[in-house]
Amino acid sequence: MERKNFIKQLGGVSALAMVGGFALPSFMGKQQRQITILHTNDTHSHIEPFKGNHSTNPNGGGVARRATLIEQIRKENQHTLLLDAGDIFQGT
Repeated sequence: MERKNFIKQLGGVSALAMVGGFALPSFMGKQQRQITILHTNDTHSHIEPFKGNHSTNPNGGGVARRATLIEQIRKENQHTLLLDAGDIFQGT
């Protein structure tokens, strides 16, 4: 893409984003909601937890431990979104 076209497109998108921002006051009177976003990634095959006496990762890892924590957070926060960026089987 030519630099000139890129700058034109970027300017257009920026202008639309600014105009969209002016519509925000119309939402101010509405009831606010809270959302909790949980993000996980880079499990690196640590499906089983490390033991408490492990030299570098004591009590680390474990999908069951992660699932328990996620479940607890979801009970405390009704609107919870869980995102996982992958990379579950690769790594050291």
